[in-house]
Amino acid sequence: MNASDKSTGTLAQLITDADGDEGPGPIGGRADQLAYMADMILELQQMAARGGLGTLAGILGLAHTEARLQSARSD
Repeated sequence: MNASDKSTGTLAQLITDADGDEGPGPIGGRADQLAYMADMILELQQMAARGGLGTLAGILGLAHTEARLQSARSD
């Protein structure tokens, strides 16, 4: 994957895998990964809310909170 491919990579390509090997993406440590995921989840939550999908928005809200908490613990 070259530098221009980073913006089109999948989330799995952008984060470190379970073994701790850093993928090709721009994300560094665990806290950074979790903060990035929290941002993405927040965008999904907002989309769900705008679409009138209250239950999904609520679930994504919980996931966002959890990602932020985990990010803070990883600092």
